[in-house]
Amino acid sequence: MTASIKDYLMLHFIVLIWGFTAILGLLISLPSIELVFYRTLIATIGVAFLFLLKKKRLIIKPKDMIQVTGVGFIIATHWILFFGQPKFPQHLYVLQVWLLPPLDCFCRANFQQDQNQMV
Repeated sequence: MTASIKDYLMLHFIVLIWGFTAILGLLISLPSIELVFYRTLIATIGVAFLFLLKKKRLIIKPKDMIQVTGVGFIIATHWILFFGQPKFPQHLYVLQVWLLPPLDCFCRANFQQDQNQMV
């Protein structure tokens, strides 16, 4: 199997898994905030365990900690909305999709280090 076909199949497999994530979000009875909290807790314990296993330390400067925390809040908000969305009417989903591109442009314009860089 060539690398491009393998990558193509991997992409489709990942999209399939993402689709099941949304379905599982519907089947789980926890509120979305608690679901995201427990997922984050499990991930934190797993990463801490890996760091202990490899005997490594994670040292983050205070300035970087503020950025990491900000990104964490953005990601947590995304997952809370992702798991909470099926419980709300469809028009709220459309509103959420409409608001993401302007938010992305705002963040890139104000927080991107190199203004000529395309991500």
